[in-house]
Amino acid sequence: MPCSELPQRDSLSDMTAQIGDDGLDRFGDPRPELLADVARVQPEPDGEWVHLGRQGFRSTQRLRLAELDGGVTLVTWPAELQPQARYLYGDRLGSALVAAAVERGWAVEARPHLAYHTAPPGRRLYMRPSVAPLDYVACWEDEDGLRSVRSYSREDVEHELWPWLKQQGFADDGDDAKLLRFLGEFLGRRPAHMRPGLRFRRVWTSAEAGELGPALAEAIRSEFNAVFAVAREPALGSTTLSRSAGEARIPRAISNSAAANRVFAARALPCDAPFHGSPVVIQVS
Repeated sequence: MPCSELPQRDSLSDMTAQIGDDGLDRFGDPRPELLADVARVQPEPDGEWVHLGRQGFRSTQRLRLAELDGGVTLVTWPAELQPQARYLYGDRLGSALVAAAVERGWAVEARPHLAYHTAPPGRRLYMRPSVAPLDYVACWEDEDGLRSVRSYSREDVEHELWPWLKQQGFADDGDDAKLLRFLGEFLGRRPAHMRPGLRFRRVWTSAEAGELGPALAEAIRSEFNAVFAVAREPALGSTTLSRSAGEARIPRAISNSAAANRVFAARALPCDAPFHGSPVVIQVS
């Protein structure tokens, strides 16, 4: 469905745009040991999440697992960054990924937002459109939507992107004050990034987790792999880039200075910047 055909939002009954996330991104008590078992990689230093980009994932970067009400909830955020969105929507993999997740009982939500490089969730402008996940993804897979996934000056946000987002039903006039606050208090003179993100959640209830017992980690890993194989992603833990940032090191095998330079150049790129050099495979020992 092209973006222009999406149903318009009823601003009187639906939640409007807001600065900061809705609190559902950081819920429950982190389970770093279980997360490490699931992902077969150590979480980031805070124990909250695993960096999937270091395992070769292209559609999503963060994977979080937490305990809530005796059960376990797994969350990831596909298309959160522009390179992920271009991969997922440009190759038209988003519709198949969402359909597979929904069919297997995942909760899938639209998470479009405006941010800037390194912006924490509390400094982003989140829109809250009432749109079915498959319709939302189809909008960004449309050529017009995909062209909108880029960076904007403040002026272009106000005069080009924001009117387009209103036209698609992702925002309305009632959100203008939140936009002006985001631009004035948080964005400043930085470029704004249009991020057509998603949130995927899968819950294992207390009873389900208890029944699985020691097989819980394998069950979670198998479920995640079954969904993200649709997006041509590797299985969790199947690559050699499987340590946290603090533990990863360049092996002695990389002795060629040009190769080492390419490694450091790739590491120095910001999260939203595509890497155009030759790929380098790092064996972690």
